[in-house]
Amino acid sequence: MFGKAESWPRRLGIALWACLMVGCVPERPTTRETLPSGRQVDVIHKGMVDEELGWWMLSYRTQIPLSDRGKLEAEVTALWSDIQPEVERLGVKRASIWPTYIKRVDFIGWRPVLGSEYSTGYSLERDAAGAWVKSGAWDDGCAP
Repeated sequence: MFGKAESWPRRLGIALWACLMVGCVPERPTTRETLPSGRQVDVIHKGMVDEELGWWMLSYRTQIPLSDRGKLEAEVTALWSDIQPEVERLGVKRASIWPTYIKRVDFIGWRPVLGSEYSTGYSLERDAAGAWVKSGAWDDGCAP
């Protein structure tokens, strides 16, 4: 069997592995918000980014990997239809929606990396006529 000097690294390794399996990796704090459609979204940040430029942003946690561009864009489009009235009431010139995909454990080869986070931005800007025009990650073929 192991002596005292040899057993603590093994015990620490087992404890760390068990901790990872049951999910004790700290997550980014979110606030669950129910939108007018009844859709619930885990909000990371919501509000003005730059008052002077009139830029508003919603950053939220998504369950869709950023590599699935079609599903991600459909989710963002649905969110935009929910939040557009609020954004228009604020009178902003630019709105950004940032889906953030959070993994608790990622692996680089055999090495575990804790708390990977991936994000991309979808933006909408008002043109001279006041219509919203898509910019940013909308169907532009950018890799996340």
